[in-house]
Amino acid sequence: MCRGKIYIKGKYLYVTQDILAFLRYAASEDREHWEYSGFLDKGQFYCGDKNTGEKVLARNPIMSFSEITYAKFIEYSGEDNEFIRSIDNIVQFPLGTELVIKRHISL
Repeated sequence: MCRGKIYIKGKYLYVTQDILAFLRYAASEDREHWEYSGFLDKGQFYCGDKNTGEKVLARNPIMSFSEITYAKFIEYSGEDNEFIRSIDNIVQFPLGTELVIKRHISL
């Protein structure tokens, strides 16, 4: 019996920007002229190889509708895959990404 509660299959995860891009920035010799060289394109997210496809991200507690967003999770098998493939409790997104809702209105 739910007693007015809605049960959703989900889990809590940490969110950060592209870890590989940060490591490349930290190791660069000229940080003033560094260009973003991460593995994620605009609108892509990564959370280990187990989490792929479209998902919904929501901040907890939700204070505004803008704290909910649709996210496309990708698989990554590039040259630096060994450093991030086991990190499946941190959601990574590209540098400069705003996590805001894209409202889909159908009439």
